[in-house]
Amino acid sequence: SRNLNLLKENIDEMILKIREYKSIFSEPIDVLNKNKDAISNISFKNKKIEEIINYSESKLINIKSELKNNQEISKKYESILSLLEKGFSDIKDIPQQINKLINGEKDILSELKSIEVSISVLEERKSNLEVKLNSLRKKDIIIKSDKAYRKKALEEAKNVRKKANYLEDIFIRMENISRHIAKILKEINRGDRSELENHEIKREEISKMVRYKKEKI
Repeated sequence: SRNLNLLKENIDEMILKIREYKSIFSEPIDVLNKNKDAISNISFKNKKIEEIINYSESKLINIKSELKNNQEISKKYESILSLLEKGFSDIKDIPQQINKLINGEKDILSELKSIEVSISVLEERKSNLEVKLNSLRKKDIIIKSDKAYRKKALEEAKNVRKKANYLEDIFIRMENISRHIAKILKEINRGDRSELENHEIKREEISKMVRYKKEKI
């Protein structure tokens, strides 16, 4: 009878512990039920814990009921009670583990938000770099076009200079020839002063024309 009463006390204590565990788990269960998609692994583990608690509680209630009705089979339930105690010892630290997992999930979400901010900053920088790159490409096209234009203009200037040098050489030759002709005419027509003067006038006209052409060039 004493052992039976002791067993009943132990059973009552176990039932109280079970109810205590259920109250401890009630808040995490609510949290998990609201965030099943975000923390499905924690929700799955919590359901398993809830099943163990419910099963243990029903067994202990049955034990208490049977002990009231039949003292002869009390030894049979001692082994069951031992198993239940072991089960409770196994789940003793589960609430702390759940809290750690939930806090870990919060840390992960915080990290994800930080990463999202970093990604948005990088995307903005990428956009700015693309704008600068497009601007540099346009400038490069303009510079290349300007270089090609300058090169072409330089070649044309060289050609014009060559033509100018060629014409200048022709005019110099013409001036020398006119002087030579005037000299010959002067020697031939020493007796005819008027004819010589006419040739001098022509020579001066040719010289003026040559100088005018040079100035034009």
